Amino acid sequence: MKKVSFITFFFGLWLATSSAAFGETGGRMSVAQSPVVVKVGGYPFEPFVEDGLGVTPAFLTMLNGRQSKVRFQFMTIPAQRRYELMARGVIDAVFFEMPVWGWQEFADQIDVSKPILYGREMFVAMARNPAGENLFTLSPASKVALTLGYHYAFTDFRSDQAYIRTKVDAVFAEKLSETLRYLQSGAVDVGVMSNIFLFHEFQRRPELRDKLLLSKKTDHEYALPLIVRKGGAISANDLDAIIERATADGSLPAFFAGFGLGDMVISPQ
Repeated sequence: MKKVSFITFFFGLWLATSSAAFGETGGRMSVAQSPVVVKVGGYPFEPFVEDGLGVTPAFLTMLNGRQSKVRFQFMTIPAQRRYELMARGVIDAVFFEMPVWGWQEFADQIDVSKPILYGREMFVAMARNPAGENLFTLSPASKVALTLGYHYAFTDFRSDQAYIRTKVDAVFAEKLSETLRYLQSGAVDVGVMSNIFLFHEFQRRPELRDKLLLSKKTDHEYALPLIVRKGGAISANDLDAIIERATADGSLPAFFAGFGLGDMVISPQ
């Protein structure tokens, strides 16, 4: 029996292993790349985040199902820590967020996508209240339910409670659904809520629409974009491209229509 030389052995081993790495033409076969993970922070903000569920986590699932280059990963975070967590790189993005909602000090660290949803903060009363529209002329005596940490034009976008109480007799709720409950219980005469929250509630509870009086004036209007960290896992331009494809094929409008928000989708320019 012939002895196999050291060189012959390793030449054969090279041939065997190279067949797994090279095709018939001799070119190296492409290796599938893992998707880039984008960590999206979300704090209680109905209807976008509700007990770890809501529009935002479902939106990420929809986007993950449409492409394979990026995997959006949802993380529940405290509302007041979102700025710090973004600056430290713990999260890469916060979706459906306005830069004026406390991001001014971090303006050089964030980028903003094109707006996706149109929203407005509305003054709301119970339809049964005989004072009607007069309730929406606010004074320091007005009993108003507001949501902790939210920013309102009539309070100069300041969220500190002491300042707000110089404007109205405020009751502070932990979340929008609690703000609505204060109004329905009669604890306050007026609540301030977003049209996005209200229309989502109307879809879930159609009987609610006739029970509420929505003011003709609004506190303020906005066009909600997605905020990303500069130098993070994804750029605002790349995020825009993903959103534009989902808009073009109808996935994005259909998604928001399923939450009662179809009329609030902003058409790309």
